[in-house]
Amino acid sequence: MSEKTKKIESRLEDFGYPSFLTDGLKENEYVFYENKVFDHKGKLSAEYNYNFLRHQIHHMVNFDNEVAFVEHNNNIALMNIDGEILIDQIEDIDEVWINHTYIAVQKEGKWGVINNRGEVIVDFIFTDIHWQHEISDYCRNYRVLYIEDNGVKKQALFAFTGKLVLKPEFKEIKIDYEYDSFTTNTERTAAFYNDRIIGVKLNGEKTTVTHKDKIIGKLQIKPR
Repeated sequence: MSEKTKKIESRLEDFGYPSFLTDGLKENEYVFYENKVFDHKGKLSAEYNYNFLRHQIHHMVNFDNEVAFVEHNNNIALMNIDGEILIDQIEDIDEVWINHTYIAVQKEGKWGVINNRGEVIVDFIFTDIHWQHEISDYCRNYRVLYIEDNGVKKQALFAFTGKLVLKPEFKEIKIDYEYDSFTTNTERTAAFYNDRIIGVKLNGEKTTVTHKDKIIGKLQIKPR
């Protein structure tokens, strides 16, 4: 049997959870509470072996891209919808997914990027990441990471195309972006053609590239 147990005709109240957790939920929204998933009517839909990392009532947080972060051996792990652990020993995670596919996570004190299959896309070599409130032109399609070398921060940039488009050689990175996040492939394609990435190197040299440049890589269209 999968680590996801069989469905049981139980409700929120049967576990001592407050019924108001489902107030206002739409038909395709769920409550993720501890290790359980409840539908909009409060009926138990699934139960797992691990507690969800965040108690969220909206389905777009957990399993929107077929995975969720859970508590695992005093750390964090990425679990798929069947209850299988894809990658574990994670110490911290970024605020949001990039293009529903990539996310920055921390292991052994260093940051890297994984995808929603638990595969490492960018090695764990970075000292830290820029959080949303730290960079004015941040959006959900990019993530600035940096290495601190003898007190000097060298910034790099990961993009929604699944590439580390700027290596850690920059003191400043700005993004002239078309969309904050994507809801359709039309928006994703528009960003591919119109977004500009501006980087200033430590020596003051300025670099401007777009996703059409070969350095960026090809756009991977995802059905939405």
